Amino acid sequence: MAVPISSRIPIDLDWYGMRKERYRVVRLGNRNGRFYCKDKLTGSRTSLKTTDRQEAELLVQHKNQAIQNAHINRRIGMAYLSTADPMLTKRVWQDVMDDIVQDKQGPTLHRWKTAIKDSAFDPIRKQVVVTTATDDFMGVLRKGTISTNVFLRRFGPRSKLFLASSLCPQFRRPPRPSLTTHAPSSGP
Repeated sequence: MAVPISSRIPIDLDWYGMRKERYRVVRLGNRNGRFYCKDKLTGSRTSLKTTDRQEAELLVQHKNQAIQNAHINRRIGMAYLSTADPMLTKRVWQDVMDDIVQDKQGPTLHRWKTAIKDSAFDPIRKQVVVTTATDDFMGVLRKGTISTNVFLRRFGPRSKLFLASSLCPQFRRPPRPSLTTHAPSSGP
């Protein structure tokens, strides 16, 4: 039985054998001439925050290349980061924790030393800061307590990596028992 031609053509190639690009540049006249990146797959548009066509095309070209070379993108990004700051690609979370403790004193120092010893931080302790994924933070938050959440957020400025509040689960404190056991009476 013959296989239909349509099932033999890869999805990412057009009729001429050229690779289809997922993203393309769009300019909207009603948006002060700003360029947007249109995703052909989902139909969504995101602003490129530029009015320069060459810059917009370069940004979209890199987005398309990112899809084609997904396996090497992380290594390329690390190469760029290492030229800006060589320690940026080597700094682990334990370095961040040690750096924070050096600036503290008195009761604050005791609180930080206690917080850093928390076993919830063990999964990220030896992990490079810039390679830490959201799932790693979520694992720490699930394993820890409300205090773990508070101290993890305070690592941000030292690590040059901020934990977005929208990514963190909302922790709710359990209801506290009331001080009175019964409601006061309304009359004598």
